Amino acid sequence: MNSYIVAYRPDSTILTNNIFLTDQIVNAAKSIGKVLIQNSIFIKNNGSPEELRIADSQLDNCLTYNYGAGNYNLSADAAAVNMSVNNMLYNTNPQFENINLSTSNLFSIDNNYKLATGSPAIAAGLNNEDMGVFGNGFTFSN
Repeated sequence: MNSYIVAYRPDSTILTNNIFLTDQIVNAAKSIGKVLIQNSIFIKNNGSPEELRIADSQLDNCLTYNYGAGNYNLSADAAAVNMSVNNMLYNTNPQFENINLSTSNLFSIDNNYKLATGSPAIAAGLNNEDMGVFGNGFTFSN
């Protein structure tokens, strides 16, 4: 299953402190600017290596991890002209409090996406904020 993030006004698109289960970031109006993604976690649970294809985007202080077999790496889209990546944690288990890996779909209302003590995503975001939905002082609730 493929999923996408599509930005239509990237000059005003800033995505921060999220957990994404996605394969591709698409900038539909690349002449306008970049999609800016910060302090976010990209996870998959597939039996083979994964690639997050990005085009005309900027990723700052993000993390990738595949709970299945193989790594989860970044790959520049062939048409990418304006791409940058800073302070990434590649193929690093975010160590959530509790996540059910029994299916390939990692989203579940029963999962606890809080970062466990000792998680490499704690204080790894911009300004030493935590990555993911509980970072940046936001009180996320399922």
